[in-house]
Amino acid sequence: MIRNGLVVTVEGRTSADVRVRGDKIVEIGPNLPVPAGARQIDARGKLVMPGGIDPHVHLQAELPATPRPTAATDDYTSGSAAALAGGVTTIANFVGRQGDEEVGAFIDRVTAQVNKSAMADFILHGNLGNDPSWATPKNLELLASRGLVSTKTFMRQPSFDTNVLGYIKAFRASGAAGILTSRFIAPAASRMCSA
Repeated sequence: MIRNGLVVTVEGRTSADVRVRGDKIVEIGPNLPVPAGARQIDARGKLVMPGGIDPHVHLQAELPATPRPTAATDDYTSGSAAALAGGVTTIANFVGRQGDEEVGAFIDRVTAQVNKSAMADFILHGNLGNDPSWATPKNLELLASRGLVSTKTFMRQPSFDTNVLGYIKAFRASGAAGILTSRFIAPAASRMCSA
């Protein structure tokens, strides 16, 4: 039971208690009865609200022994801790296949890495890379069924121009599989656009 907090929902704000059973909120209301043996958290003077979502992070599964100056400086553990400290409970991280890695092995690898060291919930975004030919309808359906929600493409890379038809096919196949596509089109961060 989370008691005496200012509960914030899409309907508004109200002073209330929140009953949690397992990992689900099952009741919100004023002065809810407390079952015997229930753990109680006093939230007086605090906001009780859904956790936030950070839709765009770049975390490494594990940090290298020697940090690289242009690489991400957080791993799943430190990135989760920082997010949770700020009220963000879900992080959307960008991940990529390694070389000619099979799609099933790719999603198994990144899922295992998240499960091993993340504390927050994760959403996975896949980078299509320099050759979109692997992004077949069958492969994208497999990724969607395993929780990958979007793909990312760098349209400013020379590989995009030489494979534009392949990327268009991948975008269409992504949509049909229920996967969003985001495209980075400008070299300057101030001109970034996604769709």
